[in-house]
Amino acid sequence: MDFTPTYANEGKGCQALGVAATVKMEGCVYRVALVEGGTSPFPTTTAIVCPAGKSIIVTASSLPCTVTIWEQSGLSGVSLENGAGPEPRTSRQP
Repeated sequence: MDFTPTYANEGKGCQALGVAATVKMEGCVYRVALVEGGTSPFPTTTAIVCPAGKSIIVTASSLPCTVTIWEQSGLSGVSLENGAGPEPRTSRQP
């Protein structure tokens, strides 16, 4: 499954390094795949997948700082579970 998040600095506020920040996905997605044979909460492998030459860019508003996150694969730590109740369902990251 591919997820394209939207980060905003309104309401809850998006922060990096303790200050307001912007996150530009530049076409990148989070790709989550279930690990075969897992039980709930279902373990996954996760990847950051980007178009050629693109990356996720995090810019701290009042600091001269930019964090660039390039493609990555084989990440772990995200689990999914079946839950009762209305959408949206949530996922947890330990």
